Amino acid sequence: MSSRVRLRPAGAADASRLREWRNEAETRAASFVMAPVAWDEHVRWLDRKLADPYARLLIASDEAGAEVGFVRLDADGEDAEISVSIDRGRRGQGIGTEVIRKAAALAFAELGVRRVVAHIKLENSRSLRAFTGAGFARSSLGRDDVVELVLVSGGPAAHSAGAAEGGARPGGRHG
Repeated sequence: MSSRVRLRPAGAADASRLREWRNEAETRAASFVMAPVAWDEHVRWLDRKLADPYARLLIASDEAGAEVGFVRLDADGEDAEISVSIDRGRRGQGIGTEVIRKAAALAFAELGVRRVVAHIKLENSRSLRAFTGAGFARSSLGRDDVVELVLVSGGPAAHSAGAAEGGARPGGRHG
């Protein structure tokens, strides 16, 4: 598959676009926090994420350079939790699956994790398809209304230079 998507680190200048994607109605419906996010709250969250060495916030762009969504990775020990949002005008085109694949590879290489984990509402069939299409498999964990999908590193990427330079946190949740 030719690469249609590029990921770049998000920055403070992306605050407005990130909030727009986060507050989009379908995104909120699929989220575990469904209320719209106020500007001040969003900026505080963004500042924390950008300063966190165990997090990656990435903007996805298509082959023409148009921004198509974002992905967030939060490392905790051997795991990184992944969250993705694709622009509503670009959904259903396979972009999400490619964004997920690239972000997972980045998590293994830069964060030094062994597993990338997604938690998805059972009724979010579009996300379930995107993650399974990217190679994630259902775990035995989860709840009746939430599916846990996991991708386990199968190669040396999890032991890259990024992992040797500190990698993920030794353990414990962070916010």
